Amino acid sequence: MWGDSHIAAGFITDELTKFIEAKGLRVDTRNIPASVGRPGVRLPIRKVCKGDGWQFEAAYRGTAVVKVGSSLANLRSTRAGDYLWLDLRHRDDHLVRVIEVRYLPPRRPASIGVRVDDGAEVRFELGEEGVLPIKATSSISTIKLRVLQGDFVLHGFTLDYREPSPVTIDVFGLPSATMTAWSNADLSYLKKSIDSDSYDAIVLEYGTNEGAVDRFDSAKYAALLTESLRNMRVVFPDSACLLMGPTDRGVRIPQGKRTGRVDLLKYARIHREIARIQAQTGERFGCALWDWQRDMGGPGSMYRWARETPALAAADLIHLTPAGYRRTANALAQSLGWLTP
Repeated sequence: MWGDSHIAAGFITDELTKFIEAKGLRVDTRNIPASVGRPGVRLPIRKVCKGDGWQFEAAYRGTAVVKVGSSLANLRSTRAGDYLWLDLRHRDDHLVRVIEVRYLPPRRPASIGVRVDDGAEVRFELGEEGVLPIKATSSISTIKLRVLQGDFVLHGFTLDYREPSPVTIDVFGLPSATMTAWSNADLSYLKKSIDSDSYDAIVLEYGTNEGAVDRFDSAKYAALLTESLRNMRVVFPDSACLLMGPTDRGVRIPQGKRTGRVDLLKYARIHREIARIQAQTGERFGCALWDWQRDMGGPGSMYRWARETPALAAADLIHLTPAGYRRTANALAQSLGWLTP
């Protein structure tokens, strides 16, 4: 699942995982993206610690083609001694036996130190492979990386478990992200980084940030979406595809502030237009649409969700509460036929 802050929050995929496991199918996460440790990103790991020299590079922010991994983002550090520690003990019954550190092959000599659990740090020179497998005799609870030399550009981590699960759900959500990431990514490099057969289905949840404008240009958005979906199909030619979103959106008026006439449905109408374009464009690329705004109740529904007890919408009238995201996951699961009716 790729998307913006709605997906990055992790509540929807947490709930979907529960539905799948209730059917007796265990679910794993295999990819820990470069967004690990960023505000607004919840991933199924226990804890993250990292130094302050890391720079986050997201493809959606770029103005040129960029080499990125599966998360469509990189985490870069050139500071010797900069560290990144992951505690993988999110669930005791999911034991990791191999971690693949995925990185951009450096142009000049670069090396990192790796420490697994309480073992000694081992130095690795980064080569052209772009993948560094770290194996343990039993299982891996913690991994600690340290930049030793050069420019280290991290794409993320791939986890292999002692007992692989039949279902994998990977989350690549980024707060503020847009579909532009799929237009800016180096396709040949991305295709090598992600096996085209690695996912049976992909979900793209975008639209909220594209619609956060005073004047929405439908033709411009349709062109961007077309280019992005065309690129996506280069990487995933055969995967089932679902476009999701955007939600409804309200207009928040600060308490006590005097205003003139306010168009309370300004963004709601933009989101409705985005969903229309997604449905029309997505069909050309074999992508179905799950209309999140319509499921909420249509334009203006964000205000109703905010008045529910407990509240289903956050105070900013853009995001949902954990209860709102769980309700969304329930509705999505019903639409997919995972629940009855």
